[in-house]
Amino acid sequence: MTEPSASWIGTMHKTHYLLIVKILELLGGLLLAFNFKRALGWAILLPIIVNIALFEVFISKTPGMGMVLLFINLYFVLFVYKNNFKGIWS
Repeated sequence: MTEPSASWIGTMHKTHYLLIVKILELLGGLLLAFNFKRALGWAILLPIIVNIALFEVFISKTPGMGMVLLFINLYFVLFVYKNNFKGIWS
């Protein structure tokens, strides 16, 4: 792990930021898993996945699974559940 990565992760642990992220990840995952308000689940997970992808690209300099997850999430939000988000796009 590079120094910027370790510093950022350490700061997130100290401030309990990751606790909130984990709660939102669980909420989004449960919404997807139980087929209840799936569009809301994808909407909750999208900013978390964007954060992961940006961390991989700009801080750790090793893009990987975060980018794959970002494209999967964007596919569902932009194409599969696009009717649920009409109000945002219009």
